[in-house]
Amino acid sequence: MRFRRPTRPRYTLSYFGRIEYMERLVYHSDLTCHEQLRMDRSAFVKPCGMLHTTGKLKVTKYLQIDEFG
Repeated sequence: MRFRRPTRPRYTLSYFGRIEYMERLVYHSDLTCHEQLRMDRSAFVKPCGMLHTTGKLKVTKYLQIDEFG
């Protein structure tokens, strides 16, 4: 008899759920951004913008780049 590993519930978010989560995480308030990402909003957004303009960060179905400040 073969033993099967117990399956874990998968963590999935819909497309709109991911967008809402990132907006809440980064753009909701500076305090929330600092508490969750351990950096302020500008420290998160500026490197993302630089990586996007140099072509090292690209939009995919799992990664959205929507706002840069």
